[in-house]
Amino acid sequence: MKKLDTYNVSKQAANISKIEGALKENKPIKVIYNDGTVFEGTLYKNYKDYILNEGNLVFANGDSYKGSFGSVYSEPYTQGVYRFKDATLVTITTEKKEAPIYSLTTRDYKMTDGASFMIDNYYMRNIYTNAKGYKFSYYLNKEKKLNSHAYFNYPNGILLYGKYNNGVPDGIWSISKNSNGINTLCFKNGQVTGCISNKFPEESDLYYFYYENKLLNTKATYAGAYYYCVNGDCLNGTGELFYSSTNENKPLFLFTKATFNNKNSVSEAHSVFYNGQLEVIKYLKGPLVDYEFHGKCHEVYADGSPCFVGEMNMGNRAKGYYFYENYGTFEGDFKDHYPSFGKITLPGLGYYEGNCNSEGMKGTGKFYFADGSTVKSDNFQKYSAAAATYTLKNGQSEVGIYHFDKNTFEYVDYLGQMKAYIKSLEQANKPQIATTTTTRSSGQCGTCHGSGAVVITCSMCKGNGKSETWVKVNDYGRYSGKGTCIYCRGIGTMSLSNSCRSCNGSGKN
Repeated sequence: MKKLDTYNVSKQAANISKIEGALKENKPIKVIYNDGTVFEGTLYKNYKDYILNEGNLVFANGDSYKGSFGSVYSEPYTQGVYRFKDATLVTITTEKKEAPIYSLTTRDYKMTDGASFMIDNYYMRNIYTNAKGYKFSYYLNKEKKLNSHAYFNYPNGILLYGKYNNGVPDGIWSISKNSNGINTLCFKNGQVTGCISNKFPEESDLYYFYYENKLLNTKATYAGAYYYCVNGDCLNGTGELFYSSTNENKPLFLFTKATFNNKNSVSEAHSVFYNGQLEVIKYLKGPLVDYEFHGKCHEVYADGSPCFVGEMNMGNRAKGYYFYENYGTFEGDFKDHYPSFGKITLPGLGYYEGNCNSEGMKGTGKFYFADGSTVKSDNFQKYSAAAATYTLKNGQSEVGIYHFDKNTFEYVDYLGQMKAYIKSLEQANKPQIATTTTTRSSGQCGTCHGSGAVVITCSMCKGNGKSETWVKVNDYGRYSGKGTCIYCRGIGTMSLSNSCRSCNGSGKN
């Protein structure tokens, strides 16, 4: 769009060759510029200057504008239609605002091929719609760079959205239809991993499977519940499943190799889990029912340390051992895939029985120390218990806060606090706090020889250190053949850390 100096409309103006009509406010006038541009309309007066107010402007190159005018120093066109010589139309609207914004201008382009483009100058929001109705909306930062979330809307209800990083797709991109999640794609350094319909955005029976921008399969099929068969026969035969979650906050991708019989695995299946950065985070081994892990399973972290050993129910942990990272060991029942109620053994301290969550102790429970003392509370957190009753071995009890990370107890005068609160909500007395530090030491446990652990034979390799394993045989890894057991790292045994029942994981008598 061409700019024009809307100020200084006078017979002495250097860029004006001729003025037809009187220089008066709101009176018809014709202004002819040196380059052949012609204005016909009205002026308004700003102090000594006459300024274009409203009318028709025809540029020498064939562009034209009809509407009202502003300032060359801000927005020369404020309310009207600008027509390019190729017939592209730009509808300009300006909404008045309070200080310090004053106005908000929007431009809506209508191209000759049926496409449109809207620019919101204040919010830097841009919406492009092509002739087929595909809509792309995005925001630019102050440097006018694409460095934020963007949205692709399609007429059939499909929405593809995610984030750009310096103009390149980055991280998790989600695909939904009519607000229902369909699929998730992962972009890393602008390269995509995931499955997408071969007729996208239309639905299809076949999918393209990409791994880091490499098209590995043009005939992948949808297997249901966000599963795609990307190799072989995943119904009745040997094949490989790819799964992508639709959870933006906890994106997850996994490959599962198995021999299938009507969506169930024949013997055990093997899975490798990836996070949103396509980094391996876990391995899982066990039987499949309807593509979900069901029965006795074994899960390890990427470094080979144990994660879960126990029973799974249609993809969710149900009962068994769970090994928190840098915390302790849980044994008991699970809810929504994470510990719910059972026993947590903390190294060198003792064990807890009660309600739990994905972080550790949570809610109502009781903690048992190796020296016979206990902590009981309805307010357990991962590393503390508030409003807790701390009872020594001799039966003496105090109420306060126990800090398990520091192994210290704080006496808190809750009754005094309540009385002070009732007396004056505005000037409640501070609680009187006295700290008692308890140090525990005793002899070495004879059962686990001080380790606090129980050593078991690896259930995956049956103790021989060899098992079916994932190896790098192509662009993104495949499960193939015998090798060093990834679950026990070839040792043949596994240590269930801090699970010794004789000393409750403390390693001491």
